[in-house]
Parts: sequence; C-alpha cells; structure tokens
Amino acid sequence: TVDLPLDTQWLPQEIVDEKLTEKVTEQLSKQVQESVRNMAEECLGYRDTKAKQIVVKTNVSREGNICIEQVIIYVDKHEVSKALAARDVLQQQLQVPVTVSTDAEKGEEFG
Repeated sequence: TVDLPLDTQWLPQEIVDEKLTEKVTEQLSKQVQESVRNMAEECLGYRDTKAKQIVVKTNVSREGNICIEQVIIYVDKHEVSKALAARDVLQQQLQVPVTVSTDAEKGEEFG
C-alpha cells in the first residue's frame, strides 16, 4: 500500500491519478467483500446457523471492474446441511461459486 503525501504537487498528475485510482479500487473491493459477507451471514441466519469465517475472493480487471470470484463459508461440521441450503440461495443471488467447508486449513469442502 502506498500512502500519498498530502502535498502531491511535486508528482506528475498521471502518477497521482494512478495511485488515487488504486486506493479507491482497493477500498471498493473491501466494500464489495464486506457486502457479500453480510449477504452470506443473512442467508445463514435465515437457516438458523452462523459461519466461523466467510472468505470472499475478488479480482480487479484491467478496466478497474471488481469481480467476485468465489465465496467460501467455513462452518462447524454439525452446521453443514444448513449452510448448504444457505449456499444454494447465495450462489443463485451472486451467480458465483460458493463453497461450504468445515475447516479453514484442510477440512472437507462441500459444493
């Protein structure tokens, strides 16, 4: 991450524009990830379950578009069936792959 100094007059305008664009894109990507996490938590809540962790993988295209590539929902083993029902709804809403897993490191993956 590059922090811009308050006084950017000494920098060429294209560098200032590029760094500002990077910063804005990074912030937008974080907002998209947070929004998707909230959607996932809501879907899980409707199924009366919670995630241990929700990972949202995004990618930024050359044009600056933020794409959601995958959502991974980590749950306890006894919550898998409820999480799978929530996954189906979330996957339909987002139109991206959503995976349910029991462990953030080497657990079973479902879907």
